Amino acid sequence: VELEEVIESLDDLISDLGLSDAEARYLKGVKGIDAAELEAWLATLKLAQHLERMKQFCDAQGITTVTALWDARKQAAAELQLKKLEAKRLLSSSAPEGNSGSAG
Repeated sequence: VELEEVIESLDDLISDLGLSDAEARYLKGVKGIDAAELEAWLATLKLAQHLERMKQFCDAQGITTVTALWDARKQAAAELQLKKLEAKRLLSSSAPEGNSGSAG
């Protein structure tokens, strides 16, 4: 059996069962966001104190890359209830370099 066939069958199963994105990621064995990469990016924004809460946000949203988190930064700032200056730093940040892609 080819790996591509297994992945296609798994995708069909996920669709048939109507699994959420988070459930599908779990079933596929997709790990959460890279903690070291997230921590480094948050440190550049002086937001490292929010690392654990940001990781929880990423897990809940199915976000697996810092780039995808940057794409969802407005929602993250609102859900984490960041202070005004913290939210401003996050919202005005440039897109992180490195791994790309978004969840979903």
